[in-house]
Amino acid sequence: MKKQFWNILSIVIAIIALCFSLWKVTPFNVNGDVFIGTIATFIGVSVTLLIGYQIYNAVELKKDIQEQKKISEQTRQQYLDVSEKIRLQEFVMQEGKELNYDEKYSIINS
Repeated sequence: MKKQFWNILSIVIAIIALCFSLWKVTPFNVNGDVFIGTIATFIGVSVTLLIGYQIYNAVELKKDIQEQKKISEQTRQQYLDVSEKIRLQEFVMQEGKELNYDEKYSIINS
């Protein structure tokens, strides 16, 4: 919705600008200076749009990196939890005892 708004707004502004440029009373001549100025304007506008797009992508990339770091930390924590349970099971298997997970700290620390 937001992108559609900006697209429609830019088209309306372009049409208004075109109407103002054609609404000239004096004769309209295209010589070398006018042509170069028009081309320079189009290049400037396109470069401005490309730089804006790059800045937008940089911000989005930063958000994606933060989300990936968050997922990585969650995965690391899950790995540590599973590793701890495996070590506890190995200890229990070596000792030949039945063990509840609530008792794990008392056995490991003793």
